[in-house]
Amino acid sequence: MKHIVIAILSDLYHETRLLRMVESLQADGWRVTLIAARGSEHPFQGVELLQLPLRPRRRLKRYFLSFMWRLYRLAGSLEADCFLAIDPPALFPLALRRRCRPLLYDSREYFTELGTVVRRPLIRKFWYFLERYGIRRATGWMTVCESIERELRSLYGVEPGRVIRNVSRRQAAEPNDDLRRRLQLPPERPLLLYQGGLWAAYDFTPLNAAMRELPDCVLVYLGGGPLLSSLQEWVERNGLTDRIRFHPRVTPGELPRLTAAADIGVILIPPLGKSYQYLLPNKLFEYIQAGLPLLVSAFPELMRIVDEYGIGIGTDPSDSRAITASIRELVSEWRRGSYRDGLVRAAAELNWEREEQRFLEAVREVS
Repeated sequence: MKHIVIAILSDLYHETRLLRMVESLQADGWRVTLIAARGSEHPFQGVELLQLPLRPRRRLKRYFLSFMWRLYRLAGSLEADCFLAIDPPALFPLALRRRCRPLLYDSREYFTELGTVVRRPLIRKFWYFLERYGIRRATGWMTVCESIERELRSLYGVEPGRVIRNVSRRQAAEPNDDLRRRLQLPPERPLLLYQGGLWAAYDFTPLNAAMRELPDCVLVYLGGGPLLSSLQEWVERNGLTDRIRFHPRVTPGELPRLTAAADIGVILIPPLGKSYQYLLPNKLFEYIQAGLPLLVSAFPELMRIVDEYGIGIGTDPSDSRAITASIRELVSEWRRGSYRDGLVRAAAELNWEREEQRFLEAVREVS
């Protein structure tokens, strides 16, 4: 049995991409060791989990540096047939260790263009040099979309990487009333769903403001994060509790059924750097598998999917009036069934059962 070591600095609870990768590796006969920060809930089974003791994230610089130092020390005692580093904080320490070969790098976002990085020149330069060092020493690399692959190849002068998208598994969940029943919502009002983390870098104000003009619709935030309490306070203060509701995050196993209980999927990402503009988040493909037409930011990668399959509308995520108009058009077309055929085709073509072969080929190629 071959052995792969995977290192990541992230909340494992949200790691649906990594979960699919691990399950595919296990089904392909690999033994998996996962290195992550201590204390995270996680859905992983049958893996050896090595948890690094890190201080709370209040001081991010210290948090990142502590993770990299502890990973570097631990990596000196590890042996495996392949090492997989996810994003620069895991890549750099493994690239420093000669024994951590072959090394496969998974760049899940354009890290130096993240909203928390792009406006801080020194921090951006720091991550640029670490990622450049690591990707040039990696045996192979992959990323989530064509745009990021092209940008990283040009930025670091490396050979082409593989594109492994964040697609979901094929889902069997049928339309249901679970979400409406849990939140006591009437069946006749179109239900818009935003699922995922409520992160500080995101601005939900334009979307919330748009709901003022949409008395017949309900928006549900399914998930948690740093902005949850402030969003709830805003909704209360503006008297929109009948139009904007909140549901706590659920396990990956529960999620498909609740997603299928909505009518429209929302992905309004702010334009905070190229990383966000190129983003193809898990929720995009989860919505597609649930048969939900999409309201998305009019960014290149998102619009490529929406336009190719004819499954939604792109809009300006910072303009509440544009969002209002787009939702009205989307609801009208959804009621006419305009998106049904495109969603069926997209679900059949954009799924992990097809994508995982590219991922396994990438691992076999380097190992």
